[in-house]
Amino acid sequence: MVPGKITNNKTLSEFQTVQEFNETNKYFLEVHGEKFSKGELIAGV
Repeated sequence: MVPGKITNNKTLSEFQTVQEFNETNKYFLEVHGEKFSKGELIAGV
């Protein structure tokens, strides 16, 4: 990763948009959410 602004690391992401990233995380939590404690889920938000 490149130090500095997060936009410098754009090419490292597999996602094209923030919406795509959020949808993927939502799906992941629907499938695997019960494996995390309430505190872990809150910290991840």
